[in-house]
Amino acid sequence: AIRLFYRQTILRRGLPFSVDIPNDVTVAAMEAARRGELETGSFEDLATRLSVTSARPL
Repeated sequence: AIRLFYRQTILRRGLPFSVDIPNDVTVAAMEAARRGELETGSFEDLATRLSVTSARPL
């Protein structure tokens, strides 16, 4: 696997995958997660939200 990675790096003249910089919203969410300020809920809450979302017509 390492040899394949090195070979692709040489062929592409860079990393063989994209490296994206997170936007401001994503950075804020990551910082909130590190501080332990996440909204949490139960599986039932998630299932309810998903069923309501999927029940809406497009």
